[in-house]
Amino acid sequence: MSQARWVRMDQHSGLQRWRVRQSPAQRQWLLVSAGANATSWDQARLDREYAMAPCLDAAWALVPVARLSTVEGPALVLDDDGARPFSRLAMGTLSVEHFLQLAISATSTLAEVHRSGIIHRDMRPENLMLADDGGVRLTGFAFAAVQGARAE
Repeated sequence: MSQARWVRMDQHSGLQRWRVRQSPAQRQWLLVSAGANATSWDQARLDREYAMAPCLDAAWALVPVARLSTVEGPALVLDDDGARPFSRLAMGTLSVEHFLQLAISATSTLAEVHRSGIIHRDMRPENLMLADDGGVRLTGFAFAAVQGARAE
């Protein structure tokens, strides 16, 4: 990863998100790491989201591909297409038309998640990712429940 470029995206609770781009391969990932302020609960969230990977579809989710143990703590690696979190959009002004387009796209994505038998249970701007084509994909499945599965 020496030829990778790391860009810090944001931090929420004890978790930090980084976009990592590897130049020669033109690949990029979203890396979620437990920061210095992370609690054991924050670290467990990374494990839980990684465990959800087999239930997720890349059409509507940023799918975890690896869970790493680093010197700084655990990290989760997700496939990434360069989408921007809605929380960044909230920093600016949105026209009513643009807001409605985002709402419709987010609602359509959430409907797909529900059709797959998953209840997200942590919908917030940080977990909604907007692609360049206007599509929305979700992340933050640590609290998700699979319908028909035994409660944890």
